[in-house]
Amino acid sequence: MASESSHRIDCHPNSSRCTNPLPTELVISAPCESLENESVRRILKMRRRALKLSCLKLALWAFITLGCLKLSVIAFFGQSRIKQSFSLTPENTVADDTVFSWRESSSSDICYSDARVCYGYRDAWFEVYTMIVNLDLQQADAVMRNTLKWTTQHGARYCVQRIIYDGSRTVSWNKVAATADALARSRAKWALSLDADALINSFEISPQDILRRIERESDERTFASKVLFFSDDFGAKKRINPINAGVYIMRVDERTIKFLSKVWNNYHGINLLHFPYYEEQAALRNFMMQDPTDFEQDAVILPYSLFNSYWREERKPDDFVVHYAGFGRGFRGPERYAEKFDALTRIINERLKDDEPPVRSPVDMYSGRTRFMTTSLRQKLLLRLNPTKIVLNASAARPDGLARCNGVFMI
Repeated sequence: MASESSHRIDCHPNSSRCTNPLPTELVISAPCESLENESVRRILKMRRRALKLSCLKLALWAFITLGCLKLSVIAFFGQSRIKQSFSLTPENTVADDTVFSWRESSSSDICYSDARVCYGYRDAWFEVYTMIVNLDLQQADAVMRNTLKWTTQHGARYCVQRIIYDGSRTVSWNKVAATADALARSRAKWALSLDADALINSFEISPQDILRRIERESDERTFASKVLFFSDDFGAKKRINPINAGVYIMRVDERTIKFLSKVWNNYHGINLLHFPYYEEQAALRNFMMQDPTDFEQDAVILPYSLFNSYWREERKPDDFVVHYAGFGRGFRGPERYAEKFDALTRIINERLKDDEPPVRSPVDMYSGRTRFMTTSLRQKLLLRLNPTKIVLNASAARPDGLARCNGVFMI
């Protein structure tokens, strides 16, 4: 009882002496109103947030719709002002000076008198093509000296492409156009396309030795019927792309030019929102997967160890070419690319330090023009919607020339 009485409140509710006074009335409206106001505020906040999100979605949808409408209008009305192709025209035929560019005059086109430089005799039966762009003079000289030693030793002709034809595509892409154009002017029977970072390793291996390797690896019938001989890619890259386009051997033939033109025209995979990561190699893969019968009619893929060895693997004495592929991607791509060629320059200079400078004559120089060197936003959009095309002249058995540059043919 004592403990019970100790918990009793034995006082008047309004007494100031009460240590634990009870409320004079039970108020329940205030808490309910507070909870109701909080709930209303949360609902209003959620509604405002949903309204903002809906407005943002509506604005984004309107922006995309208007953008697509604008692109459609540009593409429709721009067709009358664009010619997205360059022509390979027959020798002694005057080519249009508007090809491979806009119909209106373009001040961004740049002409060069030495777009391609060739070393060796025109009647050589074997030629080597390399595109050397974006290298400094020392790097370019080292790469050329290494290849010139081999071509001079074996009586081959060496042609260096020094410009790009189409500024809307990368250097790797422009190798396709440059190779097609070099084939169109060639008097040789065979040609080797060689990336600038692919160095000839064994100078004693002759062009005949390489062709015999290819014939042994394939069979006599395959060797006689194909015009392009590619290598597969290196290591894990095979899962992404089964073909390496850095080094390949080809017959100088109409079929080869047509094949390369198809790669450029039909399988580029370029659209408004996408530019293939592996560029011309991705186009070759698209060609092989989308039209395997057409691809296999002209081309075959061989093990890279035959003529396109990978630099990360153990070096063998009979490696013809060592390919230092890579280093050009990512945020530090340009910096790493320059560092790679600095290293290759040191390797070549050390290797050839006791050799006399190669003979660089006779020399043939061909003029050329770079189109789309600088482009407006409208032109960029049009070139994504309608990428450039190579157009072969149907009347030419051996198409020749790309366009005129200050009165002379662009090659």
